[in-house]
Amino acid sequence: AYTYSERLAMHRQVRRVIERLKQDPDSRQGYITIWESEDSIKLGGLSRVPCSLGYYIQVRDKKVNLTYLQRSCDFHTHFKNDIALANALLQYVKDELACYNNTYQLGNLTHWIGSLHLFKKDGEGVF
Repeated sequence: AYTYSERLAMHRQVRRVIERLKQDPDSRQGYITIWESEDSIKLGGLSRVPCSLGYYIQVRDKKVNLTYLQRSCDFHTHFKNDIALANALLQYVKDELACYNNTYQLGNLTHWIGSLHLFKKDGEGVF
C-alpha cells in the first residue's frame, strides 16, 4: 500500500511547485498529482487506488489558492481528514512562498469531489 505523503515525497512535487511559483507567481502549472498512471490498471477492487486525484495551486493577487480534486470521498470516515490535509498543504505552500516574499496571503481552498458518499452503517446521527 501507500500513503499520500509517500506519493508526494516520492516525486518531490510540492517542492517543485513552490520553486515554480517563486519563479513565476502567475504560473498555471502548479499541479501536484496523487493519482499515478499504474493506478488505472488496479481498478475494480483488485487493489487500493487513491481517492484523491491531486492539488492545483495557484497564486492570484498575492493570495495562494488550492483546488483539491477527489474522485471519491467517504463523508463519515475521511472527509474531515481530507480537508485538514488540504488546508495544511495550502498553509505550508503559503508559508514557504512567504519566506521568499512576505506579501503572500492565504487564498481560497476549493474542494471538488466526484462522489461524496455516506454508507448506511455510518449514517445515523450524521445529519
